[in-house]
Amino acid sequence: MVCVGQAVRPVINLLRDTLLESDIIYGDETTLQVLKEPGRRPQTKSYMWAQMNGSGPPVRLFSYASGRGAKHAKEIYAGIRPGAALMTDGYELYNGLAIEHQLIHLGCWALLRHGDILERTTRGPLPTATCTQNLCYRRHH
Repeated sequence: MVCVGQAVRPVINLLRDTLLESDIIYGDETTLQVLKEPGRRPQTKSYMWAQMNGSGPPVRLFSYASGRGAKHAKEIYAGIRPGAALMTDGYELYNGLAIEHQLIHLGCWALLRHGDILERTTRGPLPTATCTQNLCYRRHH
């Protein structure tokens, strides 16, 4: 399998370059169980980072990482075009990426219906977020 991975590396690099040059990139990460990874227990969480573009030739990339931290995100998004739009969930590390790479950071509206991305203050949800969520709820129900 390593030989196949090395053989397709140039294609993966071209796909990655195309993705990172796109006007809009969608990103997310999810847990993944790896049963026989050297030096790690099977119960240890690993992550699959998914990326796709919304402009240009369609590209879908999946990257494995042993964690979900900023160092993994920086490696996966290294080379992203400044000024591009990055749409993600509310995971905080994406805000840092957006600032570092001068990106337009967009929140995923799919999560709004579930109330997962409402910003909270000590007094509860912000009025604008609550109003937006209520409008979306009425539109979809």
